Amino acid sequence: MVLGVVALLWTLAGASALAQDATPPSRPPGATLEGWADRVHIALRDKRHAHGGLFYDRGVLRRLTPAMDHEYALDLELYGYTLRDDAQWYAAPLAFRTHMGSIHRSRFATASHFRNRIALRPRHTVTLTGLLQEDLSAERAFVEVGYQYQTGAHQLGFRQTVGSYKPDLDFGFNYAFASPTLGNVRVEATVLDLANNFIFDTLGADPVLEDTVRSYRRAPRYVTAQWMSPTWRRLRAEFHLGLQPRARADVHAQSQPHHRFTWEDQFHMMGGLVEADLSAITAGAIYRETRSRIRRTTPTGSAFTSDFTTAQTSRTVSAYVLARIWTLDLEAWGHLETYRDRQDGTDFDQASLDEAMNYREHRTALHIRLGRVPPDRGLRLALDYLLDSRRANDDIAVMNRYLSFPHYTPNGRFALQVGYAFSRRAYVIVGAAFDAGGDPFYGDRGLTRYDGGFGRVVVTT
Repeated sequence: MVLGVVALLWTLAGASALAQDATPPSRPPGATLEGWADRVHIALRDKRHAHGGLFYDRGVLRRLTPAMDHEYALDLELYGYTLRDDAQWYAAPLAFRTHMGSIHRSRFATASHFRNRIALRPRHTVTLTGLLQEDLSAERAFVEVGYQYQTGAHQLGFRQTVGSYKPDLDFGFNYAFASPTLGNVRVEATVLDLANNFIFDTLGADPVLEDTVRSYRRAPRYVTAQWMSPTWRRLRAEFHLGLQPRARADVHAQSQPHHRFTWEDQFHMMGGLVEADLSAITAGAIYRETRSRIRRTTPTGSAFTSDFTTAQTSRTVSAYVLARIWTLDLEAWGHLETYRDRQDGTDFDQASLDEAMNYREHRTALHIRLGRVPPDRGLRLALDYLLDSRRANDDIAVMNRYLSFPHYTPNGRFALQVGYAFSRRAYVIVGAAFDAGGDPFYGDRGLTRYDGGFGRVVVTT
């Protein structure tokens, strides 16, 4: 919480200082995958603070964790930001945003983001980004400091994560190139868990302070690439790629030497966007794919007997239409997703699920938002409709033994948002959600219409 407050004060102070001399930013694209790619990258690089910790076996992105109920996906879709919101936010060099929404009677899901680009000299820039996240997939405070050197169309730099757990810190080198004809290209190579083997194998860890030891036989590396095209005859495109080849580690407990196992993991993500700007209307299509895989085995003499592999794959095709008429904004998003969670092996000791399975889920999702967005300051209003419909194979019975709540489907929701824009760079919103169907499958109560409240604060320069 302290991190979020400090970031907000810093951002507000910077925004006030720049307000007099700031010029209007160039028009951002209608939508972007930058926010999605960043969230995926953070999930990969900070597994320690995600649900289940470092050795969780149900996927890097924590798509399903036990406490997630049948409407949790609707919660995150409504409370968070659309890809259009991301486009406006990433276009600003100095920005802060936070959202929180009710997921049950005693808990919010919340996330606070900040990003700063500070020009020290004409060619030298320092970057500071962070995410404070508390929900059912992770509880993290992720902070990263970077440096960029600009020479002509070329940019060289590095990024370093900041955190308390030394074996989990990452360091990455990056190169970027900008051209009015080719667009913006960025590649980065990151050494994950940079100091892990030095700490555990060279220095040694006090078993009183750090009982679990992880020693990499094949250290993890992560390579990313991003291309943002220029606009050509009203068309633009994006491409994002991330790849972590297979890493392998030996893990054991110092207090119980026979408690040992071998852990292998790998991951990739890919996303592409094509967008047409038709003046009053912007339309686009998106493809996104993620795949994580782990294998857990046990050496001779171990007290464990694990020998299994799990892999989680998500493929999503989306289409969207964005329109603006006077002060009215329309967003319409449609998604078709195929999600697969497969587990194979001969022994499921220490696994989240104690049997083989091949869970498949087909999801159809819709999000429509019609709202009033003033050009500068004034009242903001919006009405949302969301639909989430899923069709699963017979292995839903296996998955339901892992989940705390049965996943009923379909689920529909309306939401009313009311807020105020202090300028075109800062606004606050509060809202309330209402269940379209009333959840009639609950047998111990009548129809439940109220689906929780939420709020957002966004400040950019």
